[in-house]
Amino acid sequence: MIIAEKTIQTILEQLETETSYQMRLLEQFETKYEDFLAYLGQEILSILNEKEGDLLLFILSVLEEAFQRHNPTTDLFELNQYFDTEERMWTVYEEQLKLPFRDRITPYFESIDEEEALAFIEDLLTEDEEDEDPFLGNTGRDIIWNCSAAFVSVSK
Repeated sequence: MIIAEKTIQTILEQLETETSYQMRLLEQFETKYEDFLAYLGQEILSILNEKEGDLLLFILSVLEEAFQRHNPTTDLFELNQYFDTEERMWTVYEEQLKLPFRDRITPYFESIDEEEALAFIEDLLTEDEEDEDPFLGNTGRDIIWNCSAAFVSVSK
């Protein structure tokens, strides 16, 4: 399954114009991924600051909506597969730690056949690099990237 940039863009435009849409996306995500959210709450969200946690949930809910729009009958997410994938991704990522962020994530673009979904995540994680007071720290960025990329990998 390959998500088109237009699908993600349409969701983002709808989020800008429809105030209740983001809440609906989050509620749908929470309902469908209750076990995954429990894991995120225990292991991931406690490490992130509030804005980073909100960004992670936003990314995941937009990606889920994009996958559902592309193929509404797909329900392939397996939590154990996610854990295995996330662990492998951290291994690859940590091998690249001395490189700049964009270079560290290049292997993901080469191995996951969802370039637009990954580009969406990358854009959100790099858009405040020029800010004097960015809310996104390096650790938060790394965690959000790996969690989101693993979600893309197992959801496709």
